[in-house]
Amino acid sequence: MLAFFRKFWKDQDTVEKKFFWMVLFIEVFVTWISGVFTYFENLSLWAYLSCFISCGIVCCLGVVAYKTKEYGICYMGSFYTIGLVLMPAAFFFCGGVKSGMPMYSSALMLVGAVAPVSTKRKLIAFIIVLLWMGAAMIFSLSGTDLSKKLLTEVSEQASALDVVVSYIFMSITIYCIGAFIVRAYANECDKREKLVARLDYLSKRDYLTELYNRRYLIQYLESVVWAQRDKFYLVMYDVDDFKSVNDTYGHFFGDQVLCDLSKIILDFVDEKNGECAVRYGGEEFIYILKGDSEVEAYAKADKIREAVNMHQWEEAPMLHVTVSAGFMSCRSRRGFDHKELLHKVDELMFMAKSKGKNHIRNVSE
Repeated sequence: MLAFFRKFWKDQDTVEKKFFWMVLFIEVFVTWISGVFTYFENLSLWAYLSCFISCGIVCCLGVVAYKTKEYGICYMGSFYTIGLVLMPAAFFFCGGVKSGMPMYSSALMLVGAVAPVSTKRKLIAFIIVLLWMGAAMIFSLSGTDLSKKLLTEVSEQASALDVVVSYIFMSITIYCIGAFIVRAYANECDKREKLVARLDYLSKRDYLTELYNRRYLIQYLESVVWAQRDKFYLVMYDVDDFKSVNDTYGHFFGDQVLCDLSKIILDFVDEKNGECAVRYGGEEFIYILKGDSEVEAYAKADKIREAVNMHQWEEAPMLHVTVSAGFMSCRSRRGFDHKELLHKVDELMFMAKSKGKNHIRNVSE
């Protein structure tokens, strides 16, 4: 049985569903235990019958909700049942304002306020129940013959016991509802933060290699490189004859080659120093690096080319992959234009491919 309830609770995949079943359980427990106490307090037959009838109605609404998944309708059905049937009846049969019924009524309003339905429906239900309960209280205090006849007189001892029990039950109810709402809110905030972080990560990253994407590259060039453009260099790598790799070994293995090349590039990237690796598109990669001189930066860029040239794939030991690249400094006397920079380095990369491949072309060459 315990395993069933654990599985059932786990299957409730939204906060609204979990809250519905928690409140429903509290309503069933409170109506049932109230019926038991009114019986042992030796109140009128109608007192504990109203409790048990309300308990039965709430249980039936739970079955309907389980079958139909109409949680909002069933939730409001239980609210109306307790507010319009149980509370007024129990109010008269359990001693009126001298009993714990006012506390139950106040707790019921809290249950209605957090109902998983539209604000308009909640407000209508709140007004109806409030007016009905208010009318019942005013009528009980009116002192008319009819109100005296309907109102059950209870002993001071029974009244005190009812108030204490009501206080305990309502305190537990309010605590459980409040704790659930706070925890649910915290969980939703945590999920939202993780989702925002994930979306932010995906907006900057390439889906296959998880390097930065072209959108982030433009932003990076304008916000970071622009401020220190004399220290940055840009390299655009392109895999030589990549189409033949896909045709020979298949596109799935081709994707693996791109991922492995990305890891090789990342091994050289010093992100703490402001460097950045990007999948520019297809089989093209861009490496933004820092160097004290152009010679030093070029040598570092060429080490990546050599690492790719030396890399071997266990799945295809006969495969030999090379890259051609364009290399240039990010400094410019006429100001910084990322479009012009990318266009020039792209031209250098194509010149490298046209001059035999597997080497890096710079402006001086």
